[in-house]
Amino acid sequence: MVRPDRANPRHIKCGGHIILSSTTRILGVVLLNGRVILIIAGVTASRSATASICKWVTGHFTRSTMRYLIGGVVAAVSGFPLSFGVVGRSRS
Repeated sequence: MVRPDRANPRHIKCGGHIILSSTTRILGVVLLNGRVILIIAGVTASRSATASICKWVTGHFTRSTMRYLIGGVVAAVSGFPLSFGVVGRSRS
C-alpha cells in the first residue's frame, strides 16, 4: 500500500521502502548523466599525448584523468539509487 510518510510528507512509503519526491529523482538522473560525461572525459584524457607519456614513465594515469574517472564512478553510485527513488527500508 502506498501512503505518505508521517515523519516527512515529501516521502512516500511503498512496500517497506521509502520513495523520495520527484526532485530527488531528477537529481539522481542528473547525476547519472553527469557520470557519462565524466567517464567520457576521463577516457578521452587517458588517451591524450601527455597522459600517454606520463603513464609510460610512471605507470599511472595523471591526477586529472583519475579525478574524471573516480568522479564518474561516484556519480553513478550516488545517482543510481536516487533516480529509482528507493534509498532504504523503513524502520517500522
